[in-house]
Amino acid sequence: GDASDVAAKKLRECCSKHNIHVSAWSPLGAPNTWWGKNLVMDSPVIKEITHKHGKTIAQ
Repeated sequence: GDASDVAAKKLRECCSKHNIHVSAWSPLGAPNTWWGKNLVMDSPVIKEITHKHGKTIAQ
């Protein structure tokens, strides 16, 4: 891997040693990225479910 992979591994090891939880996330669907072509925010199924429960898709 590259330098950022090495740095990320060291960070995870340090966090683990000190009982610090690491959470990784990405924007819903990650539009405009090479890994996120799924436009979750435009899903008619999710829109229907969230509307039924009085929520927004982001919630």
